[in-house]
Amino acid sequence: MYIKIPPGPALPEMAFIISHPLDLNLFLSFMPKPIKKISICLAKLCIFPTLSVIGPCLGRPQLLVILEHLKAWGGKSFLFLGWCGGISPILNIGDIILPHTATSEYQAPSHVSPGLFKNFQINIPFSFHTGTVISVDNPYVFDLEKIHNYQKQGIMAIDMETEALFRRSPDLGINSISLLIVSDLLTQAQWEQGFSSPQFKSRRKIVLEWLSRLYF
Repeated sequence: MYIKIPPGPALPEMAFIISHPLDLNLFLSFMPKPIKKISICLAKLCIFPTLSVIGPCLGRPQLLVILEHLKAWGGKSFLFLGWCGGISPILNIGDIILPHTATSEYQAPSHVSPGLFKNFQINIPFSFHTGTVISVDNPYVFDLEKIHNYQKQGIMAIDMETEALFRRSPDLGINSISLLIVSDLLTQAQWEQGFSSPQFKSRRKIVLEWLSRLYF
């Protein structure tokens, strides 16, 4: 006996998983009315003719449960949009990262779907960084020694979901990509928060508005 995903609506092939509720609401404000809305996995799923959008999503467990449901209902390509803490000295608040690799403290690195990654690299209309991110379950346990260790490994930023997304996608036979916006910096002795900065808010709006036009 094993657990099965319950039957659900037929979904378009493309899905956006939007981590933060503020970003989810802003994205939906740019969209027409969805043809259907349902609640699953402690999140809101909005279905459009060519795209499904779900959020909020916090951390590895919720991300994985969402992936399983949306894959079972027809999703084939997934974009995760989230925030990250920058640890590379080249990063600024509001910068965009398209990770090609994600790791964790417990797993070997996993990688983005190359076709989807190349497509976004070609078509994204603003500057961005590529590199490796590390996904963690609890961002409040870090000290400077650990941050410096990550910097020596060439890790650019910290989030909570990308490694799980990249690792599970090949098993499910799906394509996935992660687009992260730098919300705070962990490069100095003090934590620099940018959550309320005009630059961060402006960049989020630009990215979300662009994404809202991709499939319409």
